[in-house]
Order: sequence, then structure tokens, then C-alpha cells
Amino acid sequence: MTNGGSRLTAERVAEAGEATAVRHVDQLSAAARRGLRALAGGERRAVAGLEPGEVVVAAAGYLRVGRAETVVQSGARQAQA
Repeated sequence: MTNGGSRLTAERVAEAGEATAVRHVDQLSAAARRGLRALAGGERRAVAGLEPGEVVVAAAGYLRVGRAETVVQSGARQAQA
């Protein structure tokens, strides 16, 4: 799984859902784990090895990876805060 440069977010969710494939954080590369920590901390960035819709489970619970949305403000595209 590779992310082609899309900016991602991560949000904590109570459960993954029955149809959702879940990966354990230990299955991620070291770089993807660092990226996931940054996403969980509020950063929006591309992370190789993570895709929108994916759920990762760690000791702290489930994290769902999503695509960062953009909004148009004053004619310029900016990431939503």
C-alpha cells in the first residue's frame, strides 16, 4: 500500500466495523508508524504505506486514516484547520 502524495489525517474511532480490514501498528514500517503518530497529533501530510479508509489498531485504540479535505479561501486552496 502506498499513498500517492495525498495529504492524510487520522482520527480515533471507537470500533473498526465488521467489513473493515484492520492492521496492527506493528505491521507498519518505521516510517509509516512515525507518520501515523504525526497524523494522530493533528498534522496533515502524505504518509507512504497508509491509505484513506484504512484502520490501524495500537495500544491507544483504533485510528482511521482519511484524506485531508481542502477548502477554497480567497481564491487559494488551503488545508482545512
